[in-house]
Amino acid sequence: HMRAAGLPRDGYSFSSAICACARAGQPEAAVETFKAMCADDSVEPSSVAFNTALSAAQRASDPVRAAEMVLAIYTLETLSLQPDAWASAAALRALTRLGQRARALELYASLRPEQVSPHTVAAALAAAGPRRDPTALVRIYEAAAAEGVPTTKQTLHAALAACAADASLGGR
Repeated sequence: HMRAAGLPRDGYSFSSAICACARAGQPEAAVETFKAMCADDSVEPSSVAFNTALSAAQRASDPVRAAEMVLAIYTLETLSLQPDAWASAAALRALTRLGQRARALELYASLRPEQVSPHTVAAALAAAGPRRDPTALVRIYEAAAAEGVPTTKQTLHAALAACAADASLGGR
């Protein structure tokens, strides 16, 4: 569409188009424009364009489609930038929403230290789920605390729910 409109194929034009699609409530168009940006060898995708497309995808009306679009962006083979903690948390929540909890926990385990934040910890705790794997939940919480990730009401609630779900963890 950009060529047909006579727009240059540069980072600014791609970012503007992604933002316009997001604001117009067209998440699919925002995601497709971001994919085109990543596929264009003459353009370096920016974290702003990445996060704008990711945010647009999260707002899709169908939660399953939203999760699929988030993962499509996060796992792009042509993605040349490293997703930040916010983007990683979005991907973890998407995997959990799609019922791919084990994959979400694998992704969490593969995150670099700068990608771990209260948001990613809370998303990983949600993936472990207090009724699914309370031991993993507590292990995630304790490791995050040991790494200096601040405790938030979301992370604390998930860890306490795990202990309540499994009486054998009550002493931790």
